[in-house]
Amino acid sequence: MTCCSTYIGDLDDPKFNFNVFKSGNLPCSLAPDFPSVGRHYNGPFHEWVKARQIPVKETDHSGYVAQVTKAQLEDYIEFAYGSEPSYNDPAHMLMWDGVAYLVKQLDEVKAVVAHLDAQKFYALVAECD
Repeated sequence: MTCCSTYIGDLDDPKFNFNVFKSGNLPCSLAPDFPSVGRHYNGPFHEWVKARQIPVKETDHSGYVAQVTKAQLEDYIEFAYGSEPSYNDPAHMLMWDGVAYLVKQLDEVKAVVAHLDAQKFYALVAECD
C-alpha cells in the first residue's frame, strides 16, 4: 500500500541536501502532516506549485520539495483547504468520537505556521513511500 504525505520540512536539516537526488533525501518535518484533501493526497501540492509557478525538485524517489516562505505556506493552506467543505462546513466534516479530526489536524499545522519566521525559507514536501 502506498503511503503519501505532505508536510512542512526543515531546509536546515543537516541530513538533507536540496541539490541532490538520492534515496531518503527528504528534510525532517517541523509540524504534523497536512491532512488529506481531494482525490489524491498530494494533489493539492502539485496543483499549487504549478498554479503559483513555484520551482520544485525531486530530491528522493517520489519525494518533491519546494522552498517556500511563511506567507506561501499560508497561501498553500488557503488554496488546498479554503473551499473544501469537509474543513469548513460542519455538516460535511469527518468526525471521530465527536471530534472533527481532520480539522483538528489542520489547526495544529496552522498553529505551527503561525509561529514560523516570516524571513526564513521552509520546505513544502510531498512524498509517497
